[in-house]
Amino acid sequence: MSSNWILVNFIAIWTVAAVTPGPNFFLTLQTGIVHGRRAAMIAVAGLATGTFAWGLFGYFGIALLFALAPWLYLTLKLVGGAYLLFLGGRLILHSFRGAGDEAIHTHPGLSGGQVYRRGVLTGASNPKTALFVSSLFASTLPAHAPAWMGIVCIAAMLAVSVCWYSLIALASTTPRLRALYRRTRHWIERCAGVVFIGYGGRLITLR
Repeated sequence: MSSNWILVNFIAIWTVAAVTPGPNFFLTLQTGIVHGRRAAMIAVAGLATGTFAWGLFGYFGIALLFALAPWLYLTLKLVGGAYLLFLGGRLILHSFRGAGDEAIHTHPGLSGGQVYRRGVLTGASNPKTALFVSSLFASTLPAHAPAWMGIVCIAAMLAVSVCWYSLIALASTTPRLRALYRRTRHWIERCAGVVFIGYGGRLITLR
């Protein structure tokens, strides 16, 4: 199999995984609607940082590390799940505050650093991502693949994630969507909170 075909397979599988809605998607969408385009793009940078880290760890075999030290995987899983539960619970609690029409203006502001950290923590909260990336490298790259191929795959992961979440960030700041949010903020935040709690609970309970 040619190098080009290997890379196409890798990128195609990762693209399907990246565009499937999950915590990263909902974080980008909610940040853009509530805090604006700049904050959403900062969140995307944070998510990209988490993706880059998991790409590196996956390529260099963190799955083996998890096998040798199961407590490390369990710790990361519990911490990541707890963070998603916290984020979901905070969204639900906030949905009960303020009037719907004014919520987008009265929502407490976040600094760029806070938005970035939230993106990094959300992107890095699921150690199963590292296992998925490890299996993706193992199943698509040949044995003794050159280092440049791994680097290109990690760069492709980063590019796909940044492009996809940037599109979500831009779409979330359109006037029509923000107007819709003003009318339905309570329900949107409660639904997003339930999603985060669901992912967090699933992450903690599943093996």
